[in-house]
Amino acid sequence: MNNVETNTRRGSKRSSSMLRQHNAVLEALQEEQPHSILRAFLEASENPDYLQMLPGTTLVGILRAIDPGHSLDHYKDVFHDFQTYRVGQLPRGIRSLKQVFADYRKAIELLLSGWRRLDRTFGIVEYRLLLNIARTVRDGTTAMAIFDNMRADQVQPDTLCYNYLFEARSWSNGCDPLERWRFRVIPRAIKLRQTGRDRKTRGFEGYEVGYRGIREETIRIFDEMRMSGIVTDVDTFGQLMLGMGREGDIEGVKSVLKRIWDVDVDSILREDDSSLLFENDLSPSSPLYPNQNLLFTIAHIFCINNQLPTALRVVDVFSRKYAVEIDMRTWAELFEWTFVLATRRYGKAKKDGSELGQLPLASVENLWSTMVSEPYNINPTMPMYNRRIRALWKRQMYDKMYLAMQAGRELHKFQQRRLERNLVGWQRRNQEGPDLSRTILDHKADESTDSNTASNAATKRENILEVLKILKQTTNLGSEAGGVMTHEQASLEREIIHEFRDFTMVSRWARLLMAGIRWVPSNERDLNWERIGAPDAIREFWDYRPTPGFRYGIATGKIQFPPSSRESEFVLTVVRHDPSQMPGVDIVQDTRPPPTALYNAWNDPDPLDE
Repeated sequence: MNNVETNTRRGSKRSSSMLRQHNAVLEALQEEQPHSILRAFLEASENPDYLQMLPGTTLVGILRAIDPGHSLDHYKDVFHDFQTYRVGQLPRGIRSLKQVFADYRKAIELLLSGWRRLDRTFGIVEYRLLLNIARTVRDGTTAMAIFDNMRADQVQPDTLCYNYLFEARSWSNGCDPLERWRFRVIPRAIKLRQTGRDRKTRGFEGYEVGYRGIREETIRIFDEMRMSGIVTDVDTFGQLMLGMGREGDIEGVKSVLKRIWDVDVDSILREDDSSLLFENDLSPSSPLYPNQNLLFTIAHIFCINNQLPTALRVVDVFSRKYAVEIDMRTWAELFEWTFVLATRRYGKAKKDGSELGQLPLASVENLWSTMVSEPYNINPTMPMYNRRIRALWKRQMYDKMYLAMQAGRELHKFQQRRLERNLVGWQRRNQEGPDLSRTILDHKADESTDSNTASNAATKRENILEVLKILKQTTNLGSEAGGVMTHEQASLEREIIHEFRDFTMVSRWARLLMAGIRWVPSNERDLNWERIGAPDAIREFWDYRPTPGFRYGIATGKIQFPPSSRESEFVLTVVRHDPSQMPGVDIVQDTRPPPTALYNAWNDPDPLDE
C-alpha cells in the first residue's frame, strides 16, 4: 500500500478527494498518455498534501512519462503562424500555446520541489528529461535553474544536457507571438536587447546581447563543456553558431563552418557551382556529421542577419556535400524570411535598420518556383501559400493570386474533411453527445440565420464550441478530476486549432482580393477580369467574405456589397455609374443565394497587418 492510500484512510472528505485524484494519476500512467498524465498530476497537486505523500517512484514515473515531444511540437507548428491578435480570438475552451507551456513549467517546479522534499537528488536521466522539457517550452531561465541544480547535486551533465541548455537559452521565449518575429539582428533590436536595461520591451525579453549576453554565455558554457571532457557533436556546434549569430557575429559563424566542416562561405559566394569541389572527409557515423537540424540552424542564422542569399547558398552546399535532404522545416524557414526581407518598409521602420538585406518582392515567387520544381518537389503548406498570396497581392498579380488561393482553399478543405472524419469517429467510438456528422463542419446553414456583424461575431464558432463542450464533458477521468482530456481528445483539440488557423488564412486572402480589385481596366484582359473574373472569384470565396460588407471599383464606378440582414440575400449596389462608358451593360440585383460559411473570421483590424 503506497503512502497516499495509507494517509487517506482517515476518511476525511479531503483525503477521499485526494485518493481519487491519485488514482487518476495512476490510471493515466498505466495508459501511457503524456497529456493525461500531466493534467492529472497538476490537478492532484492543487491539494497541498499530495506532494508530501507521493512516493518517489511515482514522481520519477511521472517525469519520464510527460515527454513534451508527444504533444508540443504540433502546438508550436500551428501557433507559429498565428497572428498576435488571432490568439485572443481562439474559441473559448481552446488553450493558447502560453497556457500549454505554463502547464509544463508548473510540472517542473512541482517535480523538483517534491523530490527535494524527499531529501533525494535526481540522476542524470531525470535531469536530462527536465532539461528537455525546458528546451521544448523554450524557457531559458528554467533550463539554467535546472542546470544549477545539477551542479549543486554534483551530477555531471552529458552532451545532451548541454545541447538542451544551449537551445533553451538561444530560443528562450521564442514562441511568444511577438518575440518570434524579432530575432532579426538590426540596430533597434540590438539596442532593446542590451544587458542592464531596467525595463525590458515585450518581444525582446528572451535573451540579452552585449556584456554577459547570449554570445558570451554560449561561448563560456561551450568552453566549460570542453574543459570537462564532454564530447561535442553537430548539434553542439550548431548551437554555438546560433549564440554567435544572435549578436551578429557572422565572422565567428563562418570560422566554425570552415574549421569543423571545411565550408568556406566567402569562397562559395565568389565561385559558381562548376568550380566547387564537394569532398567529404567525414564518416556518416561521426558525431559531427551534418544533419537536418544543422541545415535549419544555418538557414536561421544567416536569415536573421539579413543575408538570405548566403543562407540559400550555404544550405545548398551542405545538402549536396553531405547528402543531407533539405527538410520542410528548413524550406519553411527560408521562405518565411524571404517574405520578411522582401516586405517594403515605411515610416519609422525605414530608420531602425529594417531595410537591411532588403530583397526584391519578386524573390518570394522565385523561391516558390524553386521549391515546387525539380529536384525538390515539395508540397507547400498553408503558411507557405499564405505568404505567397500576400506577396502576389502586393505586386497586384491577381491572376496568379487567384490560382494560388484556389489551391490553398483545397488544402483547407482537405483539413476540414479530415477533422470531420476524426470527430465523427471519436463520437461513434465513445457514443457521446449528438450526432457530430450533422453538426461538425456543416455547410448547410439555416437561411433564417442573421448575418449582421454582431450576430456573426457571436455565432461564427458555434459548431466548434459545441465540440469542445462534448470533449470536456466526456473525459475518461470524470469531472472531479478537472476535465482531464485523453491523448486522443487533446489531438482533436489541436486539429480544431489547425482548422481555425487555416480558415482565417483563406478568409484573409479573400479580403485582400476583394480589397485589391480597385484598378481601372486598361485593356480587354482587364475588362474580362472586371466583368467575369472578379464576380466569379467573389462567388467562389463567398464563404470567406467580409460580413460587414465590402465594395470594389470598376471602370465606371464601384460595386458595393452591403451587410445583408439575411445570408440568403445577395445585393449588388451601384455607387457610381456612367452608362456612356459601358453602353449596353446594366448592373442588376442578383438574388441567387450564396453558400453559407461555417463561421466567419473577418475581424481583421487591418488587411495589411503582418
